[in-house]
Amino acid sequence: MEMDRISNLPEPIRSHILDFLPMGDAFRTSILSRQWRYVCFSLSNLTFDQHSFMQKKNYGDFADSLNFDQFSFMQKKNSREYADDFVNRILSHHDGSAIINFEVNNNDYIYPVSVPDVNAWISYAVDHNVQKLRIHGVPTKYDAALSGDLFTCISLTSLTLERLGLYLPRTVGFPLLKTLKLDDVYIPSENSINKLFSNCPVLENLAIRRCSFLICNCREPLNIFVPSLKRLSLLFVHYHKKTNISSPNLKQFACLGHPPDISLETRLSLRTASFTWSVTRSDQRTSYIHSAHKIVAGLHNVTELCLYDFCIEALTSRDPVCLPTYSTLKHLHLHMLPIENQVQAVIVLLKRTPNLQTLGIYVMMRKTMQDTLVEKEYWQPQELYSVHTLNHLKLLKIESLQGTKSEFRLLRHLFENGNAIERMNICYSKEVTEAGRTGFSEKIMKLARVLTEVEISAGDDSYKPHPHAFKWLTF
Repeated sequence: MEMDRISNLPEPIRSHILDFLPMGDAFRTSILSRQWRYVCFSLSNLTFDQHSFMQKKNYGDFADSLNFDQFSFMQKKNSREYADDFVNRILSHHDGSAIINFEVNNNDYIYPVSVPDVNAWISYAVDHNVQKLRIHGVPTKYDAALSGDLFTCISLTSLTLERLGLYLPRTVGFPLLKTLKLDDVYIPSENSINKLFSNCPVLENLAIRRCSFLICNCREPLNIFVPSLKRLSLLFVHYHKKTNISSPNLKQFACLGHPPDISLETRLSLRTASFTWSVTRSDQRTSYIHSAHKIVAGLHNVTELCLYDFCIEALTSRDPVCLPTYSTLKHLHLHMLPIENQVQAVIVLLKRTPNLQTLGIYVMMRKTMQDTLVEKEYWQPQELYSVHTLNHLKLLKIESLQGTKSEFRLLRHLFENGNAIERMNICYSKEVTEAGRTGFSEKIMKLARVLTEVEISAGDDSYKPHPHAFKWLTF
């Protein structure tokens, strides 16, 4: 019989090992032997998921092994009772050691855990120098206040808040906070969100998704003036007439929604950027075009750029000589319609990317963009047909190819000017017939260089973002 070496390790080491296990599995180790009975009380990573409390086996065995008096775990009526009783008892038995990560998933919307209980758990985590905190959901999103202790936590380095209302107290300060994620958060006070940002002096990563920060008729803009910020993502931030960004050290930025007003210093600092802009109302078009073109024209130092949905159309509506030369750009990913003026826009853009190495294009169906400026020509022949080379372009990937004359013209331009292309991946739209694919593929193969590896396939038109397009959103 082999010796149980793990059980003979010092308790701090065993506790550290358990930190790598899912919470339920870590708890179940308490039934292994007396030596393991109380190891869970020194865990530094605590994750409480309300749905998991409906899985009575893991937590029930644990409660029985500890002889929690009158716990009656198997007799609780719903997940709220399981969570309230279980978490309160776990925290009351915790050995008082520091907490690295603390998560509460209040995700049973029929029987949610009460705000006072959630606040009590937050206060406990703050008192034990929590470094990473994630709170998902409170039962009354629009009128519940989180514990005031949270907003002056001096140990917190990462904070994630989801599906809740955020009412800030008078005193706010996160001296060590580097990562802040807000998802579906409601903040009713006009100045609250700007106050929050201004009191995070070392904030480096900020993600805002589906949030309504201000009342719909307010005029206060969303101001992201954070000098230390390095990564920013804004996804579906609709309830602002204006968003201002001034972060001179920003390196990575992703925006899905309205084009913000980005300071010149911030645009020059960006190295990786992704923009997805869709116009839903005709009265927005002029302001969208102005804002979008201003942003793209100011990205002088980007190495990777993603321009999705409305972005190429915005370029078709302005004089292309306004665009700079993107001498540092190496990877470019685009959405475009298979029509002449958007092909022209792409060609003009490519003329300004002398060091491009990777080009990815997703061809959208006409029905995916309504009320677009699709029938006009915008540039003079000398701008379109001036000689240029793509000496560094090695990888070309085109998805949802529809086999139009405009697309063929773009491909011909790429092969005439890209003498270093090593690999080409083409995936046709499912709307293209087999005969259409065969005929168009024959024309493509006549363009391709002998040394170019060509891969052609039929697709399903479901767009899959380039793996690099949103890689920084996982911070």
